[in-house]
Amino acid sequence: MNYKAGWGFKPMEEIKEYYKRTGMIVVTHWAYTKSEFEKIVTKIEKVIVDIKEGIYDYNYPTKRSKQETLERNQEYLHRLYTIKFELDL
Repeated sequence: MNYKAGWGFKPMEEIKEYYKRTGMIVVTHWAYTKSEFEKIVTKIEKVIVDIKEGIYDYNYPTKRSKQETLERNQEYLHRLYTIKFELDL
């Protein structure tokens, strides 16, 4: 996937190496334990569902800004799923 949001994701090889050495998962600039990482995945999944259901509609001045926020969260979740798959979590 071509990430457009400018997340600053670490390269997958660096993530794998760091995980093997420390047991911590680095997504961008922060290292997380496995349980913290799982909580982040669950949180982002909930945010996406809530955006789709209109829970946060009052936060978006336009439909376009809502769509951009949704896409940005989906990109982040895609990266988290990729990391889960690559690390066999």
